[in-house]
Amino acid sequence: MDVKVGAAPEPGLDPECLAYTAKACPMLNGSASEYRGSPVGVAHPVDRPCSDPGCSCPRIVPDAQHEVRSGRPADDWDAWMIRSAHYRLKLDQDQPGALLGIDLSVPVLRARPLRRAPRLRLEPTQIEQLRAALRALSL
Repeated sequence: MDVKVGAAPEPGLDPECLAYTAKACPMLNGSASEYRGSPVGVAHPVDRPCSDPGCSCPRIVPDAQHEVRSGRPADDWDAWMIRSAHYRLKLDQDQPGALLGIDLSVPVLRARPLRRAPRLRLEPTQIEQLRAALRALSL
């Protein structure tokens, strides 16, 4: 999805941090099959309502990247090695001053797959229909 837009919303990582992230991040290590349905920070970090007015839990407004991905099946993820001289930000041409992310229109020294998403992609309504059919069969 990011390659088609030409910008990645996530910052680049050095090789050591990439190795850690590839193991720890549920999206990269394959333990998450879809993107979060609710953005981080809108609710309490442990996904429960916070009634403490003095709580320091973040209040983040969902951005366009969350809206595009919300609840959708996971995408393929690759690691791109680029020279630091080519690492630059990409601004939105339609909204002056709005940042799209890291510019992906740069020479890539090496690309390595991190995660390949399953090719079967079902919409949430299709999943519910399949569940209902299995329940009807008592499975």
